[in-house]
Amino acid sequence: MYIHMVTVEDSAINVSSRCLGFKTLSAARSIARRYDDAMRPFGLTGAQFTLLNAVAVAKGASVSKLAESLSMERTTLSRNLKLLGQRGFVARSEGRSQYELTSEGRKALKSAFPAWSSVQDSIEASLEINLETVDQVLKGLRSA
Repeated sequence: MYIHMVTVEDSAINVSSRCLGFKTLSAARSIARRYDDAMRPFGLTGAQFTLLNAVAVAKGASVSKLAESLSMERTTLSRNLKLLGQRGFVARSEGRSQYELTSEGRKALKSAFPAWSSVQDSIEASLEINLETVDQVLKGLRSA
């Protein structure tokens, strides 16, 4: 009787060809680099731009709600908000765990928006499927 032994190499090939974790992380890193490059002239990273935008949209949401909407750990979000606060882009609401954009934060978002838009348009144009389908797939992956 012959028993096929699965080698580490066979397993690795299986993982690299099927693993959604690997594929989504790889895609996310590639896309994040493009946004980082676009935001660099404004003294921001792509993640910082996204966080400033999330604070602008959240309109006084708690840190917990903001963390949930961004799929971030609350402690990681708090640390990043603190760094943006030190730069004068966000301010913590008095006695609350809520943040708001400052006038400097609004200026940063406004000045960086055209660069973000350019990268976004470029990525969207390179997709072989429409953005709505991409959005649905990503939402499905988030809830999986």
